[in-house]
Amino acid sequence: MDKAIEQRVIDQLTGYKRLCGRIELLHFQPIGMGLSIEHDGSVDALQALHKELKDKPSYMYLTDKQQQLEQTAFAYLVKYPVGTKAQLNEVKNHTGYDEQDKANLKELARQIQKVIDARNGEGKGNDAIIRRLAALQDANEEKDIIDKTLDSLSMYKPELDKLLRLRYINGFSVEEVANELGIVRKTFDRWRPKALEEYSIIAGMSQTCP
Repeated sequence: MDKAIEQRVIDQLTGYKRLCGRIELLHFQPIGMGLSIEHDGSVDALQALHKELKDKPSYMYLTDKQQQLEQTAFAYLVKYPVGTKAQLNEVKNHTGYDEQDKANLKELARQIQKVIDARNGEGKGNDAIIRRLAALQDANEEKDIIDKTLDSLSMYKPELDKLLRLRYINGFSVEEVANELGIVRKTFDRWRPKALEEYSIIAGMSQTCP
């Protein structure tokens, strides 16, 4: 197995708990008006904010220009995909029937691109809210990939799934992992690279066939 890919897998797994902590923080971090992004990550973060605000008129939290963009989006978009990049592509699929709509769609695309380009930065007002939502959305997507990859591995190699969870997510020592699995150190040393390789294949990091 390529050492660089192996390290990517290890970094992804060892960062899992930190990622969960980041998601937890973003869920309950205030975004103004007494609101916070409190949802379970099962829906798009922007949709979650919409749910929080659905009973409030948009003039309470959007500028006049932003309300125009919102109206244009509702008029043209037939679907609201998960992920800012997918949302940007959806907006770009529409050109607008008149000059005003064209300008609004172009500005909407610019705003989404701004989120993509600066999602890790700090901001104020609506920009800060959108960046926080984008960060939450990306964190949830990354966590979902890890969860589904491990779940898939557990379907046919449960012992390798458990090894990865114990060693890299829970931070157990080699001896502790071997004890939990009921194996000797030599078996652990044989299983570990195989577990990392299987994970990388399922996650699409490696083109190697199992």
